[in-house]
Parts: sequence; structure tokens; C-alpha cells
Amino acid sequence: MSGRPKEEPTKCLMPECDNAEVFHRGICKPCYRATSRLVSLGRTSWMELEKKGYAAPPKTTPAHRAIMGSAETSVQSEESKS
Repeated sequence: MSGRPKEEPTKCLMPECDNAEVFHRGICKPCYRATSRLVSLGRTSWMELEKKGYAAPPKTTPAHRAIMGSAETSVQSEESKS
């Protein structure tokens, strides 16, 4: 094992998708939207998709942290109102 991080995918990891623009988790935006829907419905999980090679582990970026930070702040302010 080299200890080096894996390289980012250069095309969508989903089978039969040739989109070269990777959006998140190694998949393109249309595939990510469809896959997220399946995950939210409980038909699959991100862990299962990662094991099959259809998705990469999540990568936290500054933009992602900003979005998640604002979501957490919103939840905390709602909780403090009750």
C-alpha cells in the first residue's frame, strides 16, 4: 500500500454513463441527483454504492462545509426556539 490518496475520477463512475464532468462522490450531476433519490428512498445506501465502485467516498470541500454549516446553524436556531 502506497499511502497516497486515490486520484479523483475523471468520468462518472456510474455504469453506462459517459459524462466526463464529475460533480460529487465521483459521479456526474444527473447521476448524483438520481442516486441521491434512491438513497433517500432507502433503495440503496452510499456505502453499498461505494463497495460496488459506483460512488466515491464523500470529499468535504470548503463550499460543502459552508452549506452544511449553514444547515446546522438553521437546525440549532430552530431547536433553541422550542
